[in-house]
Amino acid sequence: METEDEDFSFSAKETDSNGLSLVKIDTKTLLRKQKECATLKDLVEKVSRKDPKEFLKGYKMLPNGLLVKQQTDKLGEQRQLLIIPEEYRENIKALCHEGTSGHLGVTKTKDAFAKYFYWPQCYKDLEEYVKTCDKCQRVGKVNEKKKAPMKLVPIIPEVFSKINVDACGPLPTTPKGKKYFITAMCLASKYPDAVPVEDITSASVVDALMQIFSRLGFPKIIQIDQGRSFISELTQGFLQKFGVKVIHSSIYHPQSNPVEMFHRTVRRILRVLCLEAGSDWEQAIYPALFSLRTVVHESTGFSPAELFTMTSRTVYGTTKTTRNAVTPYANMSPHETSRQIESSANVEADERYLSVFK
Repeated sequence: METEDEDFSFSAKETDSNGLSLVKIDTKTLLRKQKECATLKDLVEKVSRKDPKEFLKGYKMLPNGLLVKQQTDKLGEQRQLLIIPEEYRENIKALCHEGTSGHLGVTKTKDAFAKYFYWPQCYKDLEEYVKTCDKCQRVGKVNEKKKAPMKLVPIIPEVFSKINVDACGPLPTTPKGKKYFITAMCLASKYPDAVPVEDITSASVVDALMQIFSRLGFPKIIQIDQGRSFISELTQGFLQKFGVKVIHSSIYHPQSNPVEMFHRTVRRILRVLCLEAGSDWEQAIYPALFSLRTVVHESTGFSPAELFTMTSRTVYGTTKTTRNAVTPYANMSPHETSRQIESSANVEADERYLSVFK
């Protein structure tokens, strides 16, 4: 961590709005705040004189006097975490939970936080922050019903080679007349994309798919539901023209389409973000996608951005993953595959701390 001449930027709640603005502090100020903080003052003194007590294990004083904590993350990588003074803790909690962090749950908020920041009792503080978040309470949790058991599916060896596509809506009409959005999810990386549309006619579906393919490339296989617009002659002809094989989600088990859960999650995020920034969900869909692309997905152990681009650039830092870390292991059980992926991951963080979008 290079911090000699570095400025740090944190998000902060504005007093007169629900937005987030930028607060910048330089290294000297942060160093002074650490020493003045009532909850850190004793810790700073003991670490500076190298007190041998066990609870100080992992704390380190940088050459410039800044206190950090060395900690092993879930992937077995050593990370150097910035110790945050009490004055800035509310700002950091907001950074890791609100805005482009998507107002996700306790676990995902902790995952975002744990890559860069630390203070004593921080995880207890984060849990309390998320559980008492006013907007989360007003919107509620995603209602995930128990599903019937489904068979294991083969590991997909290449990102965006197989995707799931669906439509979500209707939603309140936006100022631009949009009432739906067409979604696509890479089944290998869980990377999501979405395009707002006025309707779900075949022409709108084809136009949305072309926008998605222009950003991500053409897949080899696309899984779609039995909706009329997706099985129309126009849509099927478009996909056939570009050599995309079409398979259909089960009529009797639509939950086999993973975008069903994605729709419930993204609609919840949109409701929360619209509470923050107004009722135009079309503007909120992009920070919602950002939050879902950069948070760790429970089925892979990585964020979709890490698997899709090998880099996850969040508002508070960058995580890089080696190509070897995401090589599929087709002959392994899911548990063995997960364990192999974790052991071969290589995560590097740059030391930038940026604000979330207003």
